[in-house]
Amino acid sequence: MNTTVQNKEIVTKVYDCLNNRNTEPLRDIIADDYAGIRNERGYEGFLNATQPVISAFPDVHWNVEDMIAEGDKVVVRWQWTGTNKNPFQHFAATGKAMTNTAIAIYEIHDGKIHHAWMQTDRLGFLQQLGVVAADILAPQAKK
Repeated sequence: MNTTVQNKEIVTKVYDCLNNRNTEPLRDIIADDYAGIRNERGYEGFLNATQPVISAFPDVHWNVEDMIAEGDKVVVRWQWTGTNKNPFQHFAATGKAMTNTAIAIYEIHDGKIHHAWMQTDRLGFLQQLGVVAADILAPQAKK
């Protein structure tokens, strides 16, 4: 099996573990020197980035829409859906069903994820939470 196929399988396992709420297998694929989206380190650092989402959206489910691999990188475009049943960071729970989209890039060496970068639709997320007006980008009427 070639490395790009193996790397895609590793990243697929990440989302399977998150969706099944079974993160223990990630200990074997998140490198000790892993640096995440907020420069978190290792397996615990990975969980520090994902657990707040799972806690605030207990029914969250990630759907991988695209996955592309080349060399030691795997790029994923995903969308998650979930219901905001608990506070998220300092925002109160809304009870709303929400979606979020992102593109993540994983760097993999020797069967372990060493780095991840992510760009997410933070504005759309905050609009769905109701903390940013949905029409914030609408043109202002001339007076």
